[in-house]
Amino acid sequence: MFEPYFVSVIERFYGKKLSAIVAQAGVVSERAFRSWLDGTAQPDDRRQEALRTRMRQQVRTHLEELEWPEALLDVYIAEMGASTGVCEALIHIVHWRFDQGCPATLELSRHIDELSQNLAQRRKADDLKGFGRLLFDTEWLSDDHFNYPEHELDPAALRASAAAASAWSDVTVPLAALLVHVQLQLLATLDHEFGARYMPTFAPTPVFLGLFPDRVKRKEGVPRSRGEARLPAKRLLHMLACMRYFKNRGRWPSKSPSVDDTAKWMDVLPSDLSKWRMGRRFTLDDFEGVWDRMFKDYSERSRPGEPIPLMLAMVVITRLCVLGSREGKNLSVVLSAAALYVDWWGRQRAFADAHFNGSRTGTEVWMPGLL
Repeated sequence: MFEPYFVSVIERFYGKKLSAIVAQAGVVSERAFRSWLDGTAQPDDRRQEALRTRMRQQVRTHLEELEWPEALLDVYIAEMGASTGVCEALIHIVHWRFDQGCPATLELSRHIDELSQNLAQRRKADDLKGFGRLLFDTEWLSDDHFNYPEHELDPAALRASAAAASAWSDVTVPLAALLVHVQLQLLATLDHEFGARYMPTFAPTPVFLGLFPDRVKRKEGVPRSRGEARLPAKRLLHMLACMRYFKNRGRWPSKSPSVDDTAKWMDVLPSDLSKWRMGRRFTLDDFEGVWDRMFKDYSERSRPGEPIPLMLAMVVITRLCVLGSREGKNLSVVLSAAALYVDWWGRQRAFADAHFNGSRTGTEVWMPGLL
């Protein structure tokens, strides 16, 4: 049910179509794999197994080139092969790239995939009542997953409307609300794990909130109701530049950097920076290239690890909150999701903390006055 959506997130993350990524294995063409995805063709067991085997081999070769320990490599490939859904596969990438640092997020991703698959089965069987009951009986769902501020019904009533649906059109809005909230819940959980493991000396704070789109502020500090939107990629680049300044100086900059300062601190061409800030796709390859250049003068031992969760959060928030494009002259942003995110960050703290060894005791302030 949610698989196509999370496939689109993976494609934004890598800057490639999933069919192109899979075709690199050499077992199936890009065109054939697209037909598998849209259901116009069905692969036999032999080709599916051949594809899985070839992709495992490619992953192993890549990780051996990165000098991963053999035992760790075997565990990763085994866990990757055991992934049962697209959301888990996406989080699995970040979990291992982040030194196995997001077990709580990985657990939640499995719940999301299981729910998605169960809903899809009910839809395929034309079981509307069973579909509605899933939204009510799934243990980890709550009325909070159906909070849709623009709708006339409150969350509990909107959820109940799905259980009482008499036509598939009746579940469209509840399902749309659910998809929004599982993404916010997923990000909030990852945010806690990122903060605890990447910045333990800092006081707990919703770091990813600084990636949601907003409007450029007037000098008085009040956001404009109209005017230029600060897109998630632009806010991520701003955050990375400030992180580099902090690493070099041991303190945060006294004010938000200019475009020229940002380009200088990040060691990128101002023209590239401007394109990314204005909406050109900023992919994982771009992120890794920028991070390497930012800390190229540091030894491998002293260089900070890549904050991969920030990259994933930017992609998810862009997919969720940015509609259209500047090139198409139809750009619009959803601003209401940020407040909903803060609520989920508060709710998910206990769930994430259950995976930590001890409570967080950091006191430093994250990017004071810079967001």
